Amino acid sequence: MIKITVVSYNNETPSLPNGALFGPEHGTIGRSEDNFLVLPDPKHYVSRAQAKVWSNGTRHHLINLSQANPIIINGQEIEAEREYDIHAGDQIKIGLYQLRVDAVAGTSGDLPPTAATPSLAKTSPTPAATEVPVNAATLSSTAEAARPADSAELLQAFLKGAGLPDLNLSSGLTPELMETMGKLVATSVQGTMDLIAQRALVKREVNADVTLVVLRKNNPLKFFPDSQTVLTQMLRKKMPGFMTPDEAMDDAFQDLRAHQLAVVAGMKAAMDALMKKFQPALFEKRLSPPTLLDHLNPARRKAAMWEHFSRLFDSISLESKDEFQTLFGKDFLTAYEKEIERIKYTAHTEHTKQAS
Repeated sequence: MIKITVVSYNNETPSLPNGALFGPEHGTIGRSEDNFLVLPDPKHYVSRAQAKVWSNGTRHHLINLSQANPIIINGQEIEAEREYDIHAGDQIKIGLYQLRVDAVAGTSGDLPPTAATPSLAKTSPTPAATEVPVNAATLSSTAEAARPADSAELLQAFLKGAGLPDLNLSSGLTPELMETMGKLVATSVQGTMDLIAQRALVKREVNADVTLVVLRKNNPLKFFPDSQTVLTQMLRKKMPGFMTPDEAMDDAFQDLRAHQLAVVAGMKAAMDALMKKFQPALFEKRLSPPTLLDHLNPARRKAAMWEHFSRLFDSISLESKDEFQTLFGKDFLTAYEKEIERIKYTAHTEHTKQAS
């Protein structure tokens, strides 16, 4: 038997011992609670079932079950789905965990197959941005006295702003029309904020840069907590440092358009990365050199390649459910940010041409 023990997590010694014994029956290491050796990992650097280990008393073996997360033994990364011999004294690195292999002569006094898990270092969550302590009440103030415009002037101003200066509304500016316009504005603002929130969620999932508060030209749609406060700021323009209403909506829609195109580019990159994992040349490389039997019976080697393909497919299919970031996140993020930069550059170039 052998014992695999957690030496450190994120370079810190665990407060409680964590280890497991492995014998002839295959045992697993991973972050899921049903493993022999459980490695809690909120960052998902460790797969649910990361490794399989067994020992016949004289030889000890380990297989990396994960296509997403690597295992490093004595400074050397090992290939997934291949069997490796491990020995007493070997150092195994999985994610932020450092493990040690020890030979076990007897079971007396040793750890049970599943031991207490370590107390991981706690960190305070970092907010995406500092919330602006403001509400609608603090923005309100008495408007400067001005000559009240008549209803015809107000309606004409609205139609001009809507891009419909020649539209004839025979009913004029009625309370029903004003209520409809108010609902239209409120729905548009709330819908835009919902889309911005979903965009921020996707960016956090793939570790993309998030919007930060700046000293001037902040977009109220991105910083205030609710649509009522946003509308109060837009209509009263009380707080300095924010975009005008039309600037804010235009800025938001530019970001959303860019986000949609960047997501498509990211998904294409992720799909390309997935297809590369199934290249026939990789399966051929991972198999041992052809034997005499393989040459005499080519179907034998093809069957071995198909079996390896099936195991790889099952592994990636399982991990893709909750480990997209580890499997394809880097490819997605690179393509996403590259497309965002391309769109920004194009928009800046067009704006410069129009201004000159």
